[in-house]
Amino acid sequence: MVATSVALGAATLWLLGQHKGSLEILTPCVFFAGACLNGATVSMAALGASTYPTSGRTTGISWMNGVGRFGGMLGPLIGGLILRHDLAVGTMFALLAVPALIQAAALWLKRSVQARFTRLEYPGSTI
Repeated sequence: MVATSVALGAATLWLLGQHKGSLEILTPCVFFAGACLNGATVSMAALGASTYPTSGRTTGISWMNGVGRFGGMLGPLIGGLILRHDLAVGTMFALLAVPALIQAAALWLKRSVQARFTRLEYPGSTI
C-alpha cells in the first residue's frame, strides 16, 4: 500500500510538470501528489516498526529517520542544481519524481523479499 501511494505520488508529480497552465489538471495533481507522498512518508515509521525485530526496532527506526534527514538536506541542493541548469519545467518535475520511483521500487522489492523469507521460515503461512 505504501509503495503504491509513493508510485501514485511520483506519477502525479510528473503530471504536474506536463500540464503547466491548466488549472483543471494542476489542482487535483497537487492534491494527490501531496496526499500520496505525505501519507507514505508518515507511514514509513509504522512500516519500519513492523519490519525490525523488537530487540533492534529503536535502532532501525532511528537509522531510517537519519537517512531520511540526510535526504532532506540533499534535496534543496539537488533542487538548486536542477534550477541552475535552466531545464524545462516538465523535465524538472520528471527529475523530482525519480527519487519517489526509486523509493516505490525499493518498497516493492522489500515486500517481495520479506514474503519469500516469511514463507521459508513458516511453511504454513499464507503471507
